[in-house]
Amino acid sequence: MLMTSYTAALMIAGLALQPPAALPPQPAAEPLPAVAPEVLPSVDSVLTKLETADKGLSSLSAAIRLIKRPPAIEGGGLHVRYGILKFTSANDAKGRPQRRFAIDIDTVIIDGRARDDRQSFVFDGRYLLETLPKQKTYVRRHIVGQDQKTDPLRIGEGPFPIPVGQRKDDLLARFNVSVVPSLESSPDNVNLRRILFNCLQLKLIPKEGTDQA
Repeated sequence: MLMTSYTAALMIAGLALQPPAALPPQPAAEPLPAVAPEVLPSVDSVLTKLETADKGLSSLSAAIRLIKRPPAIEGGGLHVRYGILKFTSANDAKGRPQRRFAIDIDTVIIDGRARDDRQSFVFDGRYLLETLPKQKTYVRRHIVGQDQKTDPLRIGEGPFPIPVGQRKDDLLARFNVSVVPSLESSPDNVNLRRILFNCLQLKLIPKEGTDQA
């Protein structure tokens, strides 16, 4: 459950969405975009850009929203968690890239009712620390060995793939990839749709026999 939730949170954060309050006021008469432009770029061109999307990126901070719809056997309903993602990337003493991140969740809304639900996840490049202040507990997981050369944030190598800097060949080997209109399946939030209208959206369907499937 932790890995699934964490990956979902990272994927949302990868959009680098800013809180709605940070948006400039919009004229009342301006219509909300209903659909994205019909001319979409090719999958190859988008994946090529994605490979170098994190070039020169040393830090990132973004508001995130994690949406979960538990199956009926678990009670069903809608769980929405809000928090902040912070990400840093720097080379270690041997010149190897080392990427770290932290996610702080402070609020959860369950079936329309909000409550405090603080928890945090911190990954320092080797260990993942999960903290639950209310329960006064924490869990520390060893993710990367001292001499391990795999990247825990790269798809196919680790449990926390992020949506930037991924290799085109890795994505095509594991997913059927298509470029879809930016507002397809987007939330109903007006300000969020205005941001997404000018973005590109990739739709990834896991291929049979892969870990993602």
